[in-house]
Amino acid sequence: MNGKTEDRMTQEAIYADFERLQKSYDEKIECLAIMCAINEKLIKILNERMYIPAGGTNPLLWSVEDVCDFVKNLPGCQEYADEFKSNEIDGQALMLLKEDHLMNMMNMKLGPALKICSRINALFKTESPKPQE
Repeated sequence: MNGKTEDRMTQEAIYADFERLQKSYDEKIECLAIMCAINEKLIKILNERMYIPAGGTNPLLWSVEDVCDFVKNLPGCQEYADEFKSNEIDGQALMLLKEDHLMNMMNMKLGPALKICSRINALFKTESPKPQE
């Protein structure tokens, strides 16, 4: 084979690789969009099924007792409710908690910490300020 033929074959191989990568990238973008849509639907379902304590729907107004009731009603998290009480976690403090707080300061296992933080994030989305119309 001469040099031009080899160059053309190399160039065609590069274009073919590029097209495969582009298709793979497009598929990943489409998959990501689908996953985002599913996540939004799951958050909506969680919010609809979420236990709301006596303090009402705004977690920023919850007392320590309201937070304890909320935690008691999360599957697999009941045993941690007293820890929230002893640490005086009210609604405002609840909204600031992250996984590392729960695991390091409250000696919580990863699973319950993730569940609680997921619900906190869902609450935060529900109670985030809406734009003025």
